[in-house]
Amino acid sequence: MNIILRDIGVKLWTKYIRKAINHYNEKGLISFIKRIWYLSGSFIFVYRKAIMYQKQLTASSLNFTDNLNINRASEEDIDEEYNDIWYTKKQALERLSKGYMLFLAKDRDKGENTFYGWNEFLNISIPWLGIENLNIPSNIGYITGMYVPWQYRGRLLSKRSLKFIEKYLFNNTTVDRIFAVTSPTNVASNGIIRSTGYISYQYVKYFKIIGFKLYIVESLGNKKRKRKIFIQNSKFWNVFMKSL
Repeated sequence: MNIILRDIGVKLWTKYIRKAINHYNEKGLISFIKRIWYLSGSFIFVYRKAIMYQKQLTASSLNFTDNLNINRASEEDIDEEYNDIWYTKKQALERLSKGYMLFLAKDRDKGENTFYGWNEFLNISIPWLGIENLNIPSNIGYITGMYVPWQYRGRLLSKRSLKFIEKYLFNNTTVDRIFAVTSPTNVASNGIIRSTGYISYQYVKYFKIIGFKLYIVESLGNKKRKRKIFIQNSKFWNVFMKSL
């Protein structure tokens, strides 16, 4: 038994080290050191909270006009102007090849990217909650990784871009429902999501102790709140999206 546990520990730690080395090759020494520090702690114990939001898309709710210069990105758009904090150029190209969508807003005069917004479908990941390869229904999209460079903040770009993304997905894909995940302490993200019509429906507590994952999910929006405790399994999505 001790040998088995030791082998499991070695495999898990090797996985984290490999990720850190890739991080070093792509982002440099300082970022590598920060990554190692983060991984050493997250390997032993993790405790995080998250709010789950949802929105039902309808034609009437998407009836708006905006002159924002935003479009769905292609591989050609991952160029010298690409500077998303969430994903490197290599990762961005890999994500596009998986069928995920990236939307870019640009400054009309300077040509700089002013907004980055990723959307995942069918097989998604939520790293904040330790979730990988989660299969979701084809009519549901997951909004992830929105980012506005500092010099362009204060112009409501995230809110305006999000409305455009919703309209694009509704008109060009099978998606008619969208969900998002935020940290309760991220005031800006929660404000944007709520002001765009998203409704909070679940509060999630995530624990990870040396590889073992535990979730406490509490329903929101109802007078009688329900709570469920479970580990990650094949019914994970059904639990998270029960209120839909």
